[in-house]
Amino acid sequence: MSIPARRIPVTFPNIILGTETSMIVGINRKKRNVKDLGLFDRHRFASCFIAFCCFTLGQTLQGFCEDAQKNSPNGASSEANDSDKAPLQIGRDLVFSEGEDYKLTADLYRPLSDELCPIVIMIHGGAWIAGDKWQVADHAKQMARSGFVVMAINYRLSPKFQWPAHLDDCFTALEWMKLHADQWKGDTNRIGTWGYSAGAQLALMTAMNPRENSSKIKAVVAGGAPCDLTFVPEHTKALSVFLGGTRSEVPERYRDASPISFISEDDPPAYFFHGEEDFLVPLSNSLEMRNSLVAAGIQAIHHTVLGKGHLIAFLDPQSRLDAIQFLKIHLK
Repeated sequence: MSIPARRIPVTFPNIILGTETSMIVGINRKKRNVKDLGLFDRHRFASCFIAFCCFTLGQTLQGFCEDAQKNSPNGASSEANDSDKAPLQIGRDLVFSEGEDYKLTADLYRPLSDELCPIVIMIHGGAWIAGDKWQVADHAKQMARSGFVVMAINYRLSPKFQWPAHLDDCFTALEWMKLHADQWKGDTNRIGTWGYSAGAQLALMTAMNPRENSSKIKAVVAGGAPCDLTFVPEHTKALSVFLGGTRSEVPERYRDASPISFISEDDPPAYFFHGEEDFLVPLSNSLEMRNSLVAAGIQAIHHTVLGKGHLIAFLDPQSRLDAIQFLKIHLK
């Protein structure tokens, strides 16, 4: 099977699914302060991202093999799996935005039924510089089998594109889905967002900082979410390729890219899940966001994935089930 250029094949032979992030990148967490770890160190981040690719690559390639069906004229295919899995209608690589030097695609998933289903925009992670919609293929299929229309999207990446291009693409995807909702039997009055890591930041920003005439988000799921980027040390360059400078150089961009800056009483309910041993994005980041939402009168739930780091929390089965149940309740 050929792998598109953006889907980077990697090798990392000694990964154990139960291993926390700190062990993957060789951090002795007993001797280091969490405040000094992760997001600020490019080398550690690169190691984490390589490991993350390994985990998701294996499950995704298996998913692609299962999904290899003959496409119908409208770009959709049907997936017939084992008896314990409901069949899905799937659309691959559907173009939702195009410019002079980019083309953005999405994969759509829904149950094979005539039922009008709520819509979820699903956004992959990768520190705003890497990643692809294939990373969330397994999550998208599980959610679609639970009764949702899921649009897993790609978005423009840094350093070629800087903030807020990433967020612009999320709103473009939202409006594309609204225009094509009838074809996919999606209910535009029931839309949620789901994201992990950088994707969680984008899911929250889409939900909590809506643009004029954009569709209202009714619920959001955010895993391993960087909610407040202003905690980054003033002179570190870790996020410069994403935000166009250090926090001392462009403080307003760090503030404007932080979901916690946009909390209001009009925000939708939110479900957070975050690894207890996450040294890439501090657990305190999403906890503070959840507490601030509750203080503003917004229903917000936070689930700490015990003993897991940034990578393994993404795959946590219970968090996936809880997120689906949360969306069922708030998008009913």
